[in-house]
Amino acid sequence: MRLGFVARRIASTLPVLAVVAVVVFLLARIGPGDPAALIAGDAATSAQIDAIRSQLRLDRPLPEQFLAWAGQVAKLDLGHSIYSNQPVTRLIGQRLEPTLMLALTTIVLATLVAVPAGALAARRPHGLLDRALMLVSVTGFSVPVFVTGYALIYVFALHLGWFPVQGYKPLAAGLGPCLATLALPSIALASVFAALIARVTRAAMLEILQENYVRTARAKGVGEGRVLMVHALRNAGVQVLTVIGVGFAILVGGVVVTETVFNIPGLGRLTVDAVLKHDYPVLQGVILFFSALLVLVNLAVDLAYGVVDPRISY
Repeated sequence: MRLGFVARRIASTLPVLAVVAVVVFLLARIGPGDPAALIAGDAATSAQIDAIRSQLRLDRPLPEQFLAWAGQVAKLDLGHSIYSNQPVTRLIGQRLEPTLMLALTTIVLATLVAVPAGALAARRPHGLLDRALMLVSVTGFSVPVFVTGYALIYVFALHLGWFPVQGYKPLAAGLGPCLATLALPSIALASVFAALIARVTRAAMLEILQENYVRTARAKGVGEGRVLMVHALRNAGVQVLTVIGVGFAILVGGVVVTETVFNIPGLGRLTVDAVLKHDYPVLQGVILFFSALLVLVNLAVDLAYGVVDPRISY
């Protein structure tokens, strides 16, 4: 893999981040109502509203506001929360572990379940396993994450008592307690994520299993398990990696709802709290962080293509 290609791909992400920054900036300023008045509340005086407007630089021309804000962002200074007066970067850092752990456990769980299920379903199209996979996939896409979350809480937390109802235990408290608090939210998120991965894996495998090299492997007496997991699944790796990258966007959106349902103090909860409080610096910072994370994930997926499939060279 040439370093020049990596440098070009990294450089190509900068315009995307710039566009996202412009959109995030404008959303907080062209929406209905006066942001300063919304933040101050109904009982605020004109002087208090003017003070908030001055603090947020809302009393300056729009281009000047953007240039000042963009200059701060370029220095990784996302401003301060209006309510807690803490740096936004510190607030994001404090909430980062629960969100990353939830995302990691969801991705691992969904991949471990969906990839083998999709491969086995493609072995016998329209068979019992294939039909069951399609039914589960449609259900996973159709049922909202918060509905699945509440159902899991009722069955496995309230009725059976296997897992905590809500909350989060940090890694410092031990891996076991941490995973116990993440089990139900990870399953709720993975129900959507796994459905997407399984269907794409099945479709890719169905196409690859018709290739001549697969027929040749079978004619040579190679076991069916090796044909599926080595010859076919490895060549389907590019499609699987692509859908994992796309699905990560779904995962980021689902985190906001899931963390609210399970009372997990992550970036999703921080986003909801910022929206309810009209804390625009925090909201802008979190959206920028999520956008940069999505861009980096897509970059990592592009770079991984050459590792999964040696035929792809940069």
